[in-house]
Amino acid sequence: MCRGLSPPSCRTCSAHKKGLAYLHQAIEKDPADPLAYGGLALGYAASAHAPGAPPDALARAKAAALKALELDETLAEAHAALAQINLYEDWDWAGAEQAFQRALKLNPNLTMTRAHYSFYLLLFGRTDEASVEMRRVQEVDPLTPLWPAYQGWLYWWTGQYEEAIHEARKSLELDPDFPVALYVLGSVYAEKGMYEEAIKAHQRAGVVSREWKSALGRTYAMAGRQDEARLVLAELEADPTTWDTWFIAQIYAALGEKDKAFRWLEAAYGPHHHPYVPWIRHPPAFKPLHDDPRFGDLLRRMNFPD
Repeated sequence: MCRGLSPPSCRTCSAHKKGLAYLHQAIEKDPADPLAYGGLALGYAASAHAPGAPPDALARAKAAALKALELDETLAEAHAALAQINLYEDWDWAGAEQAFQRALKLNPNLTMTRAHYSFYLLLFGRTDEASVEMRRVQEVDPLTPLWPAYQGWLYWWTGQYEEAIHEARKSLELDPDFPVALYVLGSVYAEKGMYEEAIKAHQRAGVVSREWKSALGRTYAMAGRQDEARLVLAELEADPTTWDTWFIAQIYAALGEKDKAFRWLEAAYGPHHHPYVPWIRHPPAFKPLHDDPRFGDLLRRMNFPD
């Protein structure tokens, strides 16, 4: 199953795999085609955000991107893939921004690249710039529900709850069952103490796409329904993926069990990083952990500039 911030939805996972296969075929037919390598690099970079991805997905993305640049140094897709590798795998913050800016200068219409850049800006507290970039994505591609859902995600993490609800609903107008929008909407409702509405949204998200069912655990915990939260935990912990580690940590934080929350955050940290790990300062879910020395230690290990 596909999950996460940037991979294709579960509804298109098979299409994503087919796309990678076709790109490999294109390279076999024409090993000198830089665009095929660039597309392959972006495909592997996207798959790295999903559970079940090969652990070397970003290594494959990097190899394909470097080959593409060897053939054509001006290929935007290759720079875009390197930006993701720098951001999510290498934690080369300066290199990531340089690659994002180079890619978007070469091709301003790379919507997913601009969305990733928006979250990069959020990571460093440049929230106004992040929102501007995400709005540009919606201007370029106004009919894709992912972009208002992401805009809502940004607003949620920056405490702008009414704006987040507006964007999530805009996404659901485009696709009433879009799981990312349901996840964001339910999460914002939970922050506002609207637990009945939050549970309904997260239950619906979990039905549409099982990978988002994890959000329900934290919402149950916040609503005081601990037994139901622990049932979600039991299901996740029975066969956890790297993707699940981030959400399991959030559930334990909501239950007030800090030691277990940090245990799962360490699992998210590595050796194969959960893509969201650098953003631990932003989700409201981790606020109960901020005063713990282990939280600061995690941040220090991610090489953030002083």
